[in-house]
Amino acid sequence: MTFSSGTRVGPYEIIGAVGAGGMGEVYRARDTRLEREVAVKVLSRDLTSFQIARERFQREARTIAALHHPHICAIYDVGETPEHQAFIVMELLQGETLEVRLRKGPMEIPALLEMSLALTDALADAHGAGIIHRDVKPANVFLTTRGPKLLDFGVAKTARPVAGTNAVTQTGAAPPMLTAEGAAVGTLAYMSPEQLRGDEVDARTDLFSLGLVLYQMATGRPAFSGATAAVVSAAILHEQPPAPSTLRCELPDRLDEIVLKALEKDRTLRYARAADLRADLQRLRRDAEAGVITTPAVRATTATPARRGLLWLAAGSLLAIAVAGVGYFYSLSSPRPAPLTDKETVVLTDFSNTTGDPAFDGALRQGLAIQLQAVTVSQPGVRHAHPAPAAADGPARRREAHSGHRT
Repeated sequence: MTFSSGTRVGPYEIIGAVGAGGMGEVYRARDTRLEREVAVKVLSRDLTSFQIARERFQREARTIAALHHPHICAIYDVGETPEHQAFIVMELLQGETLEVRLRKGPMEIPALLEMSLALTDALADAHGAGIIHRDVKPANVFLTTRGPKLLDFGVAKTARPVAGTNAVTQTGAAPPMLTAEGAAVGTLAYMSPEQLRGDEVDARTDLFSLGLVLYQMATGRPAFSGATAAVVSAAILHEQPPAPSTLRCELPDRLDEIVLKALEKDRTLRYARAADLRADLQRLRRDAEAGVITTPAVRATTATPARRGLLWLAAGSLLAIAVAGVGYFYSLSSPRPAPLTDKETVVLTDFSNTTGDPAFDGALRQGLAIQLQAVTVSQPGVRHAHPAPAAADGPARRREAHSGHRT
């Protein structure tokens, strides 16, 4: 790190290092004028001599300064050290990045929805100001006790917002020398297909990247992964990730629809505005709080009692008909007993239901009774199918011959 504790950077006294990235180093510092702690981001000394790096660093400061949103990290000041190292002073955040949090596994559904709504709201604000982030990823989302903060607008691009909306549909000219024409800017695993192809980007590019973040928050794994950059790129361009609920069955079906729409490779089919994505997430949160969402887990284990009863009754009836049919054909091939007379009765006893489901109670007995009532005889008299009265000591005791009757 460039600075040690106690070093002064303008009016800011360095307390300690926070971390370092590709562009610079971040320090915890004390504002000696306002007596508050801040974060000081200093352009790396190795990049100070590069004009493109200095311009990109300054552009990040201007970009953040143009935004005033509770879920976007605020900027307080800019300046240069005597050695001409540019620095940005930002609010000091306490917590951890979303990248660190996701190493512990996927997020619970309520937290996931709250996080998603906050991030879509932040992007809606940025897009409304004509700013495309171009590097939305878990490492650039910082989790605080007051919600997430979107960080690092270092590769953001200024664009022209459409009048009357918060959508950005056409990029404006980038400052010279900041990005080579056709170059892919961003982090590979969270790039949109148009970024990988080097096409012009717009608000939908950020929404694709946010869709990848939502996917990872929901499932605990990236939507696209591979051993090499080429494999990851090919997956983003040509493969469809499995629906999140196939990896985690308690996820709502509606979340599948939202995430997969955000991940449409054809951006004309993707969400056009962050506000549209936010509206769908808000509806999902409302339904989740009301308990009216459906999930694969719910469908598999908690079908409505009426529907489950109908399914079991139908299954029992089919089983009864099958048993009766087998019995009928068996009787055709067996020696015929002496004909029954109208003085005799067929007693149909209960069956013991060992399935554990009450839908089968009486189902087989009822089905057989219906089949027996349809049997015709070749001699005068009627065969009567009378259900046996229930015995107090269980179905096994009912299987007995009654005097003067055939059982």
